[in-house]
Amino acid sequence: MSKRSKAPGAGRRVQLYPVLSGLVFVTVAVLYLLQAGGVLRVDGRVLLPVELIALGVAGLLAALYARAPRGSSARRAANLGQSTASRER
Repeated sequence: MSKRSKAPGAGRRVQLYPVLSGLVFVTVAVLYLLQAGGVLRVDGRVLLPVELIALGVAGLLAALYARAPRGSSARRAANLGQSTASRER
């Protein structure tokens, strides 16, 4: 029997917090550029608390994502059935 090789990164999960915090900082940078160009007016007193709240929500989502099971329940059930069948042989 030949072993199937996995695609690079197939068993890895995306780290959610760096992605979400990067999106928050890119959004802040775009808002800054729009304000500097005179297209949009952004109040600086509001921007920092909103950014901190967004980073907090990103951290909570990342924590929930890290605790979630890695595979779908159907895939886990199929693997459980295969391991049970292999033990019966």
